[in-house]
Amino acid sequence: MGVTLKEIAALAGVHRSTVDKVLHKRPGVSEEVRRRVQAVIDETGYRPNPVGRALQKQSAGIRLAAILLEVDARPYMESGIRRAIDALHMYNIEVEYTSCAYGDAEAQLALIEHAIETQVDGIILSPLAAESIRSAVNRAVEAGIPVVCTNTDIEGTGRLCYVGENAAQASRIAGRMLGELVGGTGKIAVITSTSARRAGTYFLYVRENGFLSYIEENFPEIEVAERVPSMENPAMMYQITLELLARQPDLRGIYVVGGGVREVGRAVREAGRGGKLKVVCFEDYPEILQLLRENLVTCTINSDTVRQGELPVRILIDYLMQDALPEENVYIPSQILVRECL
Repeated sequence: MGVTLKEIAALAGVHRSTVDKVLHKRPGVSEEVRRRVQAVIDETGYRPNPVGRALQKQSAGIRLAAILLEVDARPYMESGIRRAIDALHMYNIEVEYTSCAYGDAEAQLALIEHAIETQVDGIILSPLAAESIRSAVNRAVEAGIPVVCTNTDIEGTGRLCYVGENAAQASRIAGRMLGELVGGTGKIAVITSTSARRAGTYFLYVRENGFLSYIEENFPEIEVAERVPSMENPAMMYQITLELLARQPDLRGIYVVGGGVREVGRAVREAGRGGKLKVVCFEDYPEILQLLRENLVTCTINSDTVRQGELPVRILIDYLMQDALPEENVYIPSQILVRECL
């Protein structure tokens, strides 16, 4: 009978998850520890048995934690998760759905810690850009729990991969669209989700700053009159848009970085600016498509949030059952939608 993973870990004086990282050449292990573990593997002639592990997991069932944010994308992502589970019904997958308010890093930290304590098999996470969340993701990985970030990413972690839009590319697309729509001149405004990177999510930071850089470089005659934070709060979105339009009567365009587009459209309608003001936003939610039809939104850039829920499940199952490593970034192509597409 061959040596087991547990025995390799004991001989090397490390945790089983460390042996797994060395076997599959994953990050998160110092070179000294990696050499020590590899030496034990070579001396014992250990070979992993993925088939046996897969059968064991299939019999026991697979428990995943989906930790999302309470934003417009959440119900669509959960729909994608359920679609993947239905398609992979043979694996007996159980998902615990939880969410926290946008910007509430303390609540998200508690949810990640609970997932670690209950020893789930994998985590699907829409991370907030906070140091506490970065540390928690690394603790999960160190405990042998793979983490797939979806819809937004977090830097400096051992997460398995990121699934979602290429935010840098999407920001340039948005810049090009709004710049052309306003004729390359005049005042525009940015309605962002947060005024501080640490309080929000990384991809929204990239969406905002990539857009601003593109406008500055390519449309020097466009003035960014205001950057207004909203914290993804619908009531706030409506009020700040009304106030923005009152302060800026000659505003020619609005770029909506995150969610709450329905309320922006409502404010534009009530201000009588529909069709005159060019609005560029993201996603193809039913309410956004309706705003396109009414000419209250001019262009939206879709990143398929349903797919952003479905793919992380498939990636985790492939990893857990077959040791299949995904690309570091699994980008979903951006789709530009205007009224004529409908």
